[in-house]
Amino acid sequence: MQNNFIPIDSDDVILIEDDAFKVSKLKRIIELQIQRQLNIKTYEENSLEPVNSVLQNLSKLTLSKNKIRLAEINLSYTNQCQILKVGSSGWERGEINIKVFIYPFQPHTNQVDMIFIPEPEDAKEYDALLEDILKIVSED
Repeated sequence: MQNNFIPIDSDDVILIEDDAFKVSKLKRIIELQIQRQLNIKTYEENSLEPVNSVLQNLSKLTLSKNKIRLAEINLSYTNQCQILKVGSSGWERGEINIKVFIYPFQPHTNQVDMIFIPEPEDAKEYDALLEDILKIVSED
């Protein structure tokens, strides 16, 4: 993919496979899903009672006798998608790059950033050529 990023507005629509999301709603869904996963309770090896959440376990990292304070969790996702920009004439193919910043001890400051990386022009030309070939083959 080329490195020409397109900023995504909260009213744009992202299509991932068969699911379409308004960007503002997709950001909320991602943040809630990650928070939910981090708060899942874990169990000790020989216990039937939940002990800590995944987040609590991550915050107990130690290095020798020193405790490492978990200040931030960064996650990054990339997925093929299409985007419908507000005011545009149609869908555009490319990739969505989602970066999630989780601040475990200040959850109100969590952040979800997204950028769209359009499909390179030569790939669009290839798709058009492939469509032309398929039309010719289907006519025969």
